[in-house]
Amino acid sequence: MISLIICSRTADISDELKQNIATTIGCEYELCVIDNSRNEYSIFTAYNEGVRRAKGDILCFMHDDILFHTDGWGEKLSLYMLNHAEVGAIGFLGGHYLPQRPCSWNEPRIESVHYIQGEMVNGKYLTREILHQKYRKERTFVAAIDGVFMAIPRCHFTNHKLHWDDKSYSGFHFYDVDMCMQIHQLGLKIEVVWDILIEHKSCGNTGAAFLNARQIWFEKWKYCLPMVCGIELTEEDKDICRIIMDITDQSYQYHQILHSKAYRLGKVLLHPSWINIKRLFSKI
Repeated sequence: MISLIICSRTADISDELKQNIATTIGCEYELCVIDNSRNEYSIFTAYNEGVRRAKGDILCFMHDDILFHTDGWGEKLSLYMLNHAEVGAIGFLGGHYLPQRPCSWNEPRIESVHYIQGEMVNGKYLTREILHQKYRKERTFVAAIDGVFMAIPRCHFTNHKLHWDDKSYSGFHFYDVDMCMQIHQLGLKIEVVWDILIEHKSCGNTGAAFLNARQIWFEKWKYCLPMVCGIELTEEDKDICRIIMDITDQSYQYHQILHSKAYRLGKVLLHPSWINIKRLFSKI
């Protein structure tokens, strides 16, 4: 049986998702929905609670805003796990390279992904299919997968003591990459599969909480980095990744400045109306 563990932003998942799962999964399953409508959980504590509640042999940790476009995906997943004991986690979006610096699974842009991304644009919901299969092989192994969907055999939580690290982290970021690093420590592989298609109905965010978790992750796992899985990484690839990461870090720094209290205060103090007021008072 498959246990679907979901940290829900509302008291329950949507009827649309329930119906979608029921009509596409194709095998026995249970829903373990963690009600986080009052924001009582981080993603780490919610998933640990889900592990405690779950009864299935395969635990699928998934977002509450996805839909499945492949019939019989649960049966495919079960057979795959059964036949490949060396695999510790399966997902649909993965990165092959984690450099020796703070980063998420996709920041180096060396990735294997296939999914449908949805987002609101001018009040209208639009979708686009994203397919990056440059590094696709008969089997595609990666350094880390995205937490939109992660399937992990239950035995690794019971036998090998995998644990969503709610001591080091809080919030909702880097739970996926942290878990992937734990799985690598067990000598297991992480794989992206291509025969199951999902739709993700929202985009992530990279605010201050993301950057904080990013740094925590790096300090915890830097002794394991760099990590390369499933590809041959050339020096040219490394140079390109270094440039991309430098630009990404500069973008994050710029974003932090724009959203800082000092910047907002400066905008107010330099606004023409405020300058005129100061001039007025200086004449009194």
